Amino acid sequence: MGWTEIDAPRGRLPVWFETPAGEGPWPAVVVIHDARGRLPDLEVQARWLAEAGFAVAIPDLFHGPVRLACVVQTLVAMVSQTGRTFADIAAVRTWLLAQPGVGARVGVLGFCMGGGFAILLSRPEHGFDASSVNYGIVPPNVRAVVEGGCPMIASYGEKDWMIPGQGRRLEAALKDAGVPHRRDTYPAGHSFLNTHTDPTARLMALTGLGFHGPSADTARPRIVAFLHEHLGDPSDAGSPG
Repeated sequence: MGWTEIDAPRGRLPVWFETPAGEGPWPAVVVIHDARGRLPDLEVQARWLAEAGFAVAIPDLFHGPVRLACVVQTLVAMVSQTGRTFADIAAVRTWLLAQPGVGARVGVLGFCMGGGFAILLSRPEHGFDASSVNYGIVPPNVRAVVEGGCPMIASYGEKDWMIPGQGRRLEAALKDAGVPHRRDTYPAGHSFLNTHTDPTARLMALTGLGFHGPSADTARPRIVAFLHEHLGDPSDAGSPG
């Protein structure tokens, strides 16, 4: 599998697409990248999800002739909770559900910035059946956002000095709203599931940020189990095709 392009409101949208082996039907997941955008880490995330039995689509939300403008536009959309970024994600969801072998249920999974979007996308109007929030920034109106939303699993690092207390705030809102959920905390910092290896990532590691293998090894099976509980049975899925 690899990069393809689909029709979206802003034109052709690059999407990494990966599926399990076999003919399906597979549950599906739209993955929202972190603020660093389209890096090789995305292929790693697609691989373990496909190995667990999910069809995976990861849009490059920063596509466009002027990258900085795309980054700013995406971050503004997250803060305002509306905009073309949400239309792009909706286009990916629609396209993914139309692919051969993909079943009728689709979840959303995000990292950091993408985790913030995964919270917002849990709203009923976005049509997702489960959400996996990984060290996502919690919006100020989180209680209203999660009201009536899809089931959610939230994963945060207890050593995450960038967004302290965010996991607790999210869990309190989910409990208050009666949303089925799970919150797990790991002995790690921010971005512990992301496998970035570039110089910036190495600098981040000096401050306790970045990939943490033991936490990732524990978190991934929990995320997979939660998503399968709400999206479908993995019994017919195999290794990536």
